Amino acid sequence: MALILEMMALRKKSLEEILNTIPKFYSSGAKVECSAGKAVELIRELSSKFADANPNLIDGLRLDWEDSWVLIRASNTEPIIRIFAEALTQEKADQLVKKFIGLID
Repeated sequence: MALILEMMALRKKSLEEILNTIPKFYSSGAKVECSAGKAVELIRELSSKFADANPNLIDGLRLDWEDSWVLIRASNTEPIIRIFAEALTQEKADQLVKKFIGLID
């Protein structure tokens, strides 16, 4: 809280004014049945296929674009892959999830 108050004081803006400068992202998600072995192979393939999206393999596969991102990760407890996406519009987030479901099936 102290950092937020400091930011408000330095910028001479209200919290609402500061929050209005932060872009709003919309999220979407899904899960797809997938064995653990297939998930490892799939994440490796998608990492290569989307090399231009700065693949990050720390927790599954995260792909970043200027206005959106996708995280694809295998569950540790179920034979599924979870797909999460965020984008500047709900439509774009939903489209990303659909796209990656199609690449997994």
